[in-house]
Amino acid sequence: AAGYLMSLGAEVIRYDPKNKAFRILSSNETHPADIKLSCEELITVAGGTVYSNTHKLSFSDKEWGIIEKIIRFYFKKRDVWTKFVKYLQRISKKDGEKVGDSLWIEAPAKFNADGKTFFADTEIMNGLEKTGAISDFNFSHKENRLEFKYESPEIANLLVNEGVWLELIIYFTVRNSDVFTDSDTGVKFIWDIPDGGNSLNNLLSGNTPRNEVDVVAVRGIKPIFISCKTRLPINEDLNELYAIREHFGGELACAVLATTKHVDRESPIYERARAMGIEIIHEQDIDFGTAKNKLIKLSEV
Repeated sequence: AAGYLMSLGAEVIRYDPKNKAFRILSSNETHPADIKLSCEELITVAGGTVYSNTHKLSFSDKEWGIIEKIIRFYFKKRDVWTKFVKYLQRISKKDGEKVGDSLWIEAPAKFNADGKTFFADTEIMNGLEKTGAISDFNFSHKENRLEFKYESPEIANLLVNEGVWLELIIYFTVRNSDVFTDSDTGVKFIWDIPDGGNSLNNLLSGNTPRNEVDVVAVRGIKPIFISCKTRLPINEDLNELYAIREHFGGELACAVLATTKHVDRESPIYERARAMGIEIIHEQDIDFGTAKNKLIKLSEV
């Protein structure tokens, strides 16, 4: 195709990502250019529009320090974390309030609601106090009461979100690797670009396909789309991730499915992921610190 265009007098220029240079095909002349796209720019180039980011990432330095401590603590307690979060969700707001409106919490340590029993995990509460996420924690078994104070509304909202911590683990892994040029979490986008009278609001209110990717990482012009699951992955997870990579990433794009569960290399889901060109990062990669090396290797051109 390039040769045909050149025979018609068109100049064809190709970007060589490995050598980071534009190459004029007719003369083989090169011009260095280290292109670094942001996550949003990359999706725009592929014909999509980012319209929201799920998670606020503009935390204070103090909050970032607390978050890093919670991440390490969460992974140790991941098997009981979801049940604990269900309890926190029930006690962390009063009627007519949002989570974070009141930082001081007083609640029963155990109660029944909607046919279910909710109870505090005092070991997790003590651990959260050590991270700085909460303070003034006090528990009375005799009175079946507890009280504590959240560090900030932002920390409170993170703690009542059961799925956010794996995303933050992966995000921190990317951010601390020093090779990625951009990264973001909770990236929501539609498969179209507003033009003319077709505004973004019109596209969002219509039937335009849309997706959310838990973590997007970019190295130069190479994107990695990462989906995070706190359960064992299923075929539908792979299919959705595959479609996003094919549509928005081009030939350089990679897809990763991260999970807090162990995925055996001989399992059908692992075999299917490998056949689809999707990398799996599971609990052992996070435990042993190999997730970072996997992501860096994938990002190489």
